[in-house]
Order: sequence, then C-alpha cells, then structure tokens
Amino acid sequence: MSSKTMELTPRVVEECVKLAESDPGVGGIVIPERSVGNNYWAKVRDLEKSFYVRTPIESPGFLRRDLAIKAGGFDEDIVFYEEATLHTRLRS
Repeated sequence: MSSKTMELTPRVVEECVKLAESDPGVGGIVIPERSVGNNYWAKVRDLEKSFYVRTPIESPGFLRRDLAIKAGGFDEDIVFYEEATLHTRLRS
C-alpha cells in the first residue's frame, strides 16, 4: 500500500518480498515514509511522521495477501485511513 504522495525506492517491493519469504512470521512490513523536499512544510511533515513510529496509526506498507483477505480487506465505506482500520483488525 502506497499513498499517492509516497515515493518508493526502486527495490523496495523486491526487498519486502524477500523478507516476507525468509520468515513466515512476517505478516506485514512498515515502510518508513519520508517527505520529499527540503522546505519548511516537508520538515514539519517528517516531524509529524516521527511521532507515528510503533503506534497503531503506523500501518504496514507491505502486507501478505492472505492476511488482508482473512481480515476482510479494506472497508470500502471509509474514504481515508482505510489502511489503519485494516491494520487494527489484523492486530486483533
């Protein structure tokens, strides 16, 4: 899962697949998100995101398909933060 404002490194999907395949206990992988740019607002956004680390608001950017299906997938009635509700259901 990638937001429309997120730039992925060229090998991030390959690296996530490799990690997930190496350990069957890995259900999802949080991909660190950094703001692009060096202006004031990019720095503010990075500071904001630093508060999300290891909290329920931080959701995996890479998720095993079988787990997403088992959790019922995305709630199509939610227009934003749908990944957070999926993450919450996965944790329970």
